Amino acid sequence: MPSISECASSESVIVDRAFADLTSARVDRHRLTSILINLISNAIEALLVVDESERRLEISTYPMDGERFVIEITDTGIGIAPENLDLIFTSAFTTKAGSSGEGLHTTANACRELG
Repeated sequence: MPSISECASSESVIVDRAFADLTSARVDRHRLTSILINLISNAIEALLVVDESERRLEISTYPMDGERFVIEITDTGIGIAPENLDLIFTSAFTTKAGSSGEGLHTTANACRELG
């Protein structure tokens, strides 16, 4: 299987961006960066196993109420088995060989802490 860096060329993945104008918000920049890196890395891993012509990653933002906003990351990767949907954010759950299963759990906790 190719590595994430091998898949990162613009010819391998179509990246769509839909960024709304957002008001300023106070947020822990380092924590938010960590969340985004983890989610985008997971999306790219899911894309690596589908045909190259189907690889699409979308990153969008939109406002909520007050200082709150949403960052949404979607992909056309292999998806998540329905029986795993309730488990993917729990500690030590993984379907990937060699993974500790802490990435999405840590990401979910960081999202909760950011509100």
